[in-house]
Amino acid sequence: MQLYYHPLYSDLILPERHRFPIQKYQLLKTEIESLGVLASAFQEPKKATASKLALCHNQRYIDDFLAGGLSDKAIKKMGFPYSQQLVERTLLSIGGSIQAAEAAFSHDLTFNLSGGYHHAYSDFGSGFCIFNDLAIAAAHLIDTDQADTVLIFDCDVH
Repeated sequence: MQLYYHPLYSDLILPERHRFPIQKYQLLKTEIESLGVLASAFQEPKKATASKLALCHNQRYIDDFLAGGLSDKAIKKMGFPYSQQLVERTLLSIGGSIQAAEAAFSHDLTFNLSGGYHHAYSDFGSGFCIFNDLAIAAAHLIDTDQADTVLIFDCDVH
């Protein structure tokens, strides 16, 4: 079993009474550990690159997000206040999804404790989803000839 987790998944600083339950990632990790999963099963993800984001997203949107050039309207639609910490967290989370997808070929079970950002569009974020990590991970597997097709079964359990 291989699990991808980074403390920044839960350490994103949000305004008081923000409705996104950011602590759920740490709570999930704690629950998994309480089931007896060894600490060695947890891997720290590497950040996704802009070129990986570009597999599914508009380059101008990527550049604007990474450089802090999103409009106030785009930030509001995204649902998170913009910060460099958000950029780092986003890249780590997407990187974790890519790595978990790759690791699935050599491990019985792989998980990224963050991700599932299916509300993101190719050229804007929406509903707390900045980039679609599932689509990026699938496109990466196909682009690197690790898979011919990928099925994403999204239960939208939130």
